[in-house]
Amino acid sequence: RALERAEGVEYDWFARLVTDGGLPPDDVAEARDRMAALGVFDEARDAVRSYTEQAHDHLDDLPEAAATETLHWLLNRMQARDY
Repeated sequence: RALERAEGVEYDWFARLVTDGGLPPDDVAEARDRMAALGVFDEARDAVRSYTEQAHDHLDDLPEAAATETLHWLLNRMQARDY
């Protein structure tokens, strides 16, 4: 998603990762900072929130059971995850 949002020098930086075959370990922190500045992580969190809310709604239609409660718990953990 970073490539889709980036422009100019930022685009070139991310495109280099594709053409050079990946992200060198020494560039992980910089990539994270650049992606954060582009709003990539915020967008991902919003998507997770939206999909997990939809899943909760569907689970609410099921009978109460241990499996249903476990799935609700798992969805809550996914929403709370911040890494």
